Amino acid sequence: MFAVFDKASSAEMHPFPNGNGRFSRMVGDLLAQQLGQPRFSWGSANLVDPNETRKAYVAALRAADAHDFDALIAFARS
Repeated sequence: MFAVFDKASSAEMHPFPNGNGRFSRMVGDLLAQQLGQPRFSWGSANLVDPNETRKAYVAALRAADAHDFDALIAFARS
């Protein structure tokens, strides 16, 4: 769960003009591995194309912005 929270936090900071989502997912995956957990699947689909998986991902991020991390945790492991 901490790794997903870290992903949401680093995406919110937007340290780069482009690639913030990819960077924050990578950080979440690395943190999970450091904690002895498997990498996340992040919906097992392309998150760039405007499809249903991307819509679910964006909805989960918006919920995390409101401090509801359940949807993002579920998405990260889906």
